[in-house]
Amino acid sequence: MIFILVGAIGYLIATFQGHQVNALVAIGGLGAIGSLYFDIGEKPILGDYIGEIVLTEKDITLNGEKINILEVNGLNISFNTYQNQKIFHRYGYYFLSGTENKISVKTGGKEYNYNFLIYNRNHISDILSVLHFYYKEGLFVNENPGNRTYLGKDLSYEEIQDFKAKYKLEGTGYRKLH
Repeated sequence: MIFILVGAIGYLIATFQGHQVNALVAIGGLGAIGSLYFDIGEKPILGDYIGEIVLTEKDITLNGEKINILEVNGLNISFNTYQNQKIFHRYGYYFLSGTENKISVKTGGKEYNYNFLIYNRNHISDILSVLHFYYKEGLFVNENPGNRTYLGKDLSYEEIQDFKAKYKLEGTGYRKLH
């Protein structure tokens, strides 16, 4: 693709023989800048819709199955991407599907694991508000495993200790649900 573009530009330069080369360079520059704002990056493939995930203060609904938060022994949740999030890299950019987010809920004898879609970055604040309630209730929440966050923020050791003191959390498997 690049070779065709370079060949076409070379042909146009040879045709104009130098007196309108500046116009060609300007058009090429505008095209390069314009390509940053038009969505020509690779679009992601979405997964199959199998159900909804609903997080509320009293329960977690996974694909139609309601789980009371009193029954939850652990919650792992990763929520860093949203649909059509543009990621720049050295040679351009690509889009994320927003389905890279994961949730894992552990109850007495079952574990539920799902990927889920976040439609836009505003939904991340909705997730954070529910997680805030879960922390207040003492539910063990492991946000973004591997790059642990607390209510979406990277905290220093001292800040983590303050966070745990604020929510009266002890150890790594805290539990004080009533």
